[in-house]
Amino acid sequence: MPSRTPTGAIALLGAAFVAGSCTPADEPVAYTTVSFERTLEECRGQTRPCATVSLSYPDITRARSAEVRDSLNRGILRPLLQSIDIEGSRESPEALAEELFFYYTRTVREFPDYSARWYIERSAQVALDSLGILSLEFSDNTYTGGAHPMHQEWLHLFDTRTGARLSVDSLMAEGGRERLLALGEREFRRVRAISPEDGLNEAGFWFQANRFALGQNIGLTRRGLEIIFNPYEIAPYATGSTRLVLPYDSLQAVLELSR
Repeated sequence: MPSRTPTGAIALLGAAFVAGSCTPADEPVAYTTVSFERTLEECRGQTRPCATVSLSYPDITRARSAEVRDSLNRGILRPLLQSIDIEGSRESPEALAEELFFYYTRTVREFPDYSARWYIERSAQVALDSLGILSLEFSDNTYTGGAHPMHQEWLHLFDTRTGARLSVDSLMAEGGRERLLALGEREFRRVRAISPEDGLNEAGFWFQANRFALGQNIGLTRRGLEIIFNPYEIAPYATGSTRLVLPYDSLQAVLELSR
């Protein structure tokens, strides 16, 4: 890919991804949206709560090569098929559904008056596809017993030249992470209405040594660089999630996209 200055690349992203700005190697991927839904067979036609699995995600149909396409599809499916029982992911949507149904059926058998509905509702959608970067936004809304459902969101970046996961750190300019840390804390304090003079943990958060940290859930979307803190990550469940959006015009000295 021809070299671009950081300013030019970031301005390109901020200008809604001008058509024709990438080399053939960086052309957007093609995909179709796949929907998968399953309901426990024994519950069909009944009015009582049950167990359901619902997935929606892009299936890459064209990429730089078949190997890149397959790698991207594996990377998309992995978080969607995250097991509720073991570390790692199930091998298919059907296997994930069978896992949920097994544990739900066992619970109902042990507690005949059980009345809660179990569900896994997960989705992935393309948030950005430009300059050889594919950004996916994942959503997970799950309930498998317990005090409350759990809703989480993630941002994952992929290299459309290789199909591999990308980290935001690999896109940073020299000294960019320190600048991002300062920008992120300023936006966090604004979103959470915490003055510069007040400690973050005194406001109810759990940052180590009372110092803001970026975490790992960072990605790029059409709006800019986004940072997501899910429930329980830096605060109690009742606090909810926190999403920070840093527009591209604020990132000139943060990102280096001329990879």
